[in-house]
Amino acid sequence: MNATEGGGEEVAATPTTPAANPTPDAGPLIPVPVAPRKPPRRGPKVQQERPKRALFCLTLKNPLRKLCIDIVEWKYPL
Repeated sequence: MNATEGGGEEVAATPTTPAANPTPDAGPLIPVPVAPRKPPRRGPKVQQERPKRALFCLTLKNPLRKLCIDIVEWKYPL
């Protein structure tokens, strides 16, 4: 007995999933060029204020403290 003789609807012979029936206009995807974003500009680094005394005895004029501050804040050549 055919599907049309029983009075029912016709059943498609092939599955109806999109992967099984690709449309003819579905060609390869073309990437859309996107302009690279510029990173946000940052202002200059603000010099932090140092306390007048460190360890209750080393003032800002102390040569040992000056040397330690210079070593810590030295910029590496990158």
